[in-house]
Amino acid sequence: MNRTFKPSFALDLAYKDLDLVNAFAKELKVPVFLASVARQMFEMARAKGLGSEDNTALVKVLEELTNIQVRK
Repeated sequence: MNRTFKPSFALDLAYKDLDLVNAFAKELKVPVFLASVARQMFEMARAKGLGSEDNTALVKVLEELTNIQVRK
């Protein structure tokens, strides 16, 4: 992984979309287990100030949780 997180689709925008998915699913009373987990992961990334980076910057949160760095 070349560790380039320049936005092509900002993490904040992906979070907004996941928020809409979860709200719509709640309205329809449809469980969306993985969308809920994904939203929480994106929320963690936003809390770390990564919202303006590409959505692939989510890997930074996973690296911190596992204490493993993804690299070439």
